[in-house]
Amino acid sequence: MNEAGFTAPRSAPHGSWVSPITTTHLVSEAVRRGAVMLDGENIYWLEGRPAEGGRQVVVRRIPNGDVSDIVPPPFNARTRLYEYGGCPYIVANDTLYFSNSDDQRIYRRNLGRWPVPITPDSGMRYADFVIDDDHDRLICVRETPPGAGRDPLGDHELIAIDLRNIYPPLILDKGRDFYASPHLAPDSARIAWLCWDHPNMPWDGNELWVGELNSEGGVKTAKCIAGGMHESIFQPQWSPDGLLYFVSDRNGWWNLYRWDGERIEAICDMQAEFAVPQWVCGMSTYGFASSQRLVCCYSQNSVWYLASIDTREKRLSRIDIPFTDIVDLRVSGTCALFCAGSSTIQNSIVRYDLSSGAYEILRPLGKDEITSGHYSQPRHLEYPSSNGHTAHAFYYAPMNQDFVGPKDELPPLLVTCHGGPTAAS
Repeated sequence: MNEAGFTAPRSAPHGSWVSPITTTHLVSEAVRRGAVMLDGENIYWLEGRPAEGGRQVVVRRIPNGDVSDIVPPPFNARTRLYEYGGCPYIVANDTLYFSNSDDQRIYRRNLGRWPVPITPDSGMRYADFVIDDDHDRLICVRETPPGAGRDPLGDHELIAIDLRNIYPPLILDKGRDFYASPHLAPDSARIAWLCWDHPNMPWDGNELWVGELNSEGGVKTAKCIAGGMHESIFQPQWSPDGLLYFVSDRNGWWNLYRWDGERIEAICDMQAEFAVPQWVCGMSTYGFASSQRLVCCYSQNSVWYLASIDTREKRLSRIDIPFTDIVDLRVSGTCALFCAGSSTIQNSIVRYDLSSGAYEILRPLGKDEITSGHYSQPRHLEYPSSNGHTAHAFYYAPMNQDFVGPKDELPPLLVTCHGGPTAAS
């Protein structure tokens, strides 16, 4: 026992240290959370629950802090669009629309009532939902899986589903191998979307299209405004004042741009990534608090940061928060909502107040009672690689407050290399 009343670490060979971090500890709170969403003052997210056979549940948090499930069993909110899926739901005016795993039909749930299907039991898959209030419809991507359509790889279309169940689904665009990310302009007279063809993945190259809508809601004219075989576009989104923003890697980095109807200009030219590889639908790295304020997250050297951009001055200001991994960013006029974590903070759902600058952890993964003395903190390293490039790594030194290694023994080095090409460990 030392003078402070604590037991001094004892010497033991590396690999023999006893740690409270066990496999049981790692999987006991393995609920996955993500796909956050805002509807008025209510906050929503998706939970994948191993204890329920992996069932995915949409959860709602109301302003007083009460949390409740809004997808009842046996429903399972999961889409299999493009096999990898993604965000399977949208909420508007307290009404939930979600894809159900078993039959892949879209269900509507007016809160307080049982979910009812609004698409046929046909095996088709749906995702990337957008509510078009002016035409009382749901815009989304529809996939006819391989074997059921003409194309052996499946047929994909951008469609609109009449929520009054009067008219059949209206095809807004078809003929491309893949579609994603539809977004309506504030005046509901224009729509933007992404599309691409084999052999490309969306991070290799895709196209950003804008269509003019007629009085019936169909696309009367459309044109490609950005992208191509070797330019990757991510998350087209209209600002409140009707400008189309998007992320492009045309300069070698995924940076923010905007289109005013005639020309494209860079908003933030940085050696940083303002996007993520689009493996699934519904991904978001920025949103608008107002026409003049954009809130975003970006990555440098595999560390994520939150920032605010003055869209008139095109000036970025980093926001000081203790998180190093940020995903699923949604923004309203008062707050930013996202999933975040760090080497010392569990992955959690976080609400950031845009006025006060304060953040609140709404939903941690679970109770973690293991002290920081058992966690190794990563140190960022850089080293020269081939062809003049610089490679990056995180070094985790051995760490256990109860043990130290023998003075004459070096710890083994375990090297884990992420296979890439679109992520890091």
